[in-house]
This record gives sequence, structure tokens and C-alpha cells, in this order.
Amino acid sequence: MRSRRLLALTFLAISILALVATACGGGGTKTAATSTRPADATTPTRPAASPTAKEAASPTMGAMASPTAGAKASPTGTPAPVATTAPAAETVEIAAVPRIKFDKDTITVKAGSQVTLKFTNNDTGVPHNWAAYTDSTASTPIPGAKTDTCTGPCEKEITFTAPDQPGDYFFRCDIHPTAMTGTLVVQ
Repeated sequence: MRSRRLLALTFLAISILALVATACGGGGTKTAATSTRPADATTPTRPAASPTAKEAASPTMGAMASPTAGAKASPTGTPAPVATTAPAAETVEIAAVPRIKFDKDTITVKAGSQVTLKFTNNDTGVPHNWAAYTDSTASTPIPGAKTDTCTGPCEKEITFTAPDQPGDYFFRCDIHPTAMTGTLVVQ
């Protein structure tokens, strides 16, 4: 009976020493868990489960449980997703109105944004369109920045990417290129 008690106490002492060594980073192995949560997270974190006495006595347990130095993982153990920035999306409206003119001569958009342009032709019986160019020579169009021609009343909608470079660009009605012009301001 006494030898059993001595054996149990010896096993307990070895187990405690193994737990202490594992918790303190014994054997040069880092076992502290790292958290990927920001410091101001309001959700409490769950403490790591303590190994059983048998696991603690295993020389490989600490190495298997420790994270790779410098690696970051999500709480599920999978790599945390990397945030990507999608281009801004914005909608602008312009109309052709009687007397062969646009209802505005300036449209402002963000550089590189996805622009949805809603063109309304309110000039009954008269064909119009809307088209944007790099400058007033209208020799270089901005890709995708042109509606089909339609005879009013009608509506057209297009989506194009605004130029990446801020500056003043040119728009017009291709049917009435001298009477219907304006500036596309890219900020």
C-alpha cells in the first residue's frame, strides 16, 4: 500500500513538473497561445485547454501545440483573410434638355471609381448621347464612357471606370459636339 502511494505521489510530482515546464516554456519550446483579436475586442477569449498529465509528460506535446514563430491564425486555425479594397462605386445623372443642351456642365467623380451614368434625353424628337474623352479634341475616348444615341424621350445607362489620374476631362454629345459640352472632374 505504501509503495502504491509513493508511486502515485511520484507520478503526481512528475506530472506537476511537466505541466510547470510546459507552461513556462521548458525545453526551449514556446507554448504561449497568440491572439489575433484586437486589444479592444469585447468578446472574451477562451483560455487554452490544459494538457492531461499523460500529454504533459510527452516530450512532443509542447512542440505540437506551439504556434509557428511569427505566424498569425484566426480563432478557427485557418489563415486570416486579407482585406482588399474594391473601387468606389458611384452614380451620376445627366440629362439632355430642350434647346440642345445638357442640364449640367460639370460632373465630378472619384479617381478609379466605378461610375454608373444615367443619361436621360428629355429633348423630344431629337437624338443625343453622352460621351467622355481625355480632352476637348475628343480624339481619345475614356473606355466605356459613352452611351448609345437615342431620340428623346429616352434613357440610357452605362458603367465605366473613371480615370485613375485626377484632373479635368471632357464630355459632349457626339451628335451636337459644339453645343453640348462639359467637364468631367476626376478627384
